[in-house]
Amino acid sequence: MSKDSRKENVELRQSYKRTVKQLSILQRLRRCKSGDVKARKASKKIKTIAGRLVRDLERKLTTSSLQKWGMDLSLFKQVLQQKRSDSNKIYSLHEPDVNVQQRKRT
Repeated sequence: MSKDSRKENVELRQSYKRTVKQLSILQRLRRCKSGDVKARKASKKIKTIAGRLVRDLERKLTTSSLQKWGMDLSLFKQVLQQKRSDSNKIYSLHEPDVNVQQRKRT
């Protein structure tokens, strides 16, 4: 998202570069004894930051830029709004059409 803002010369409210880097490190500690709680909190914080960035871009982009980046922003919003129990989830941003097939037990 920050790459999109740099391409369009949009000044974001805040840069989360260091914060997201530290939170992504905490997410990797999910298998440690006390790492599961920290990893869940880090995931929630990253999701909050992503929502802030999407809203900030929607406010500051021009109408022509919004048309240009509209598909990406709608994809980001859909990922942020999806729940665990939803169907038709997006599993990857770089290939949003990938579906997880259910394996049948025999």
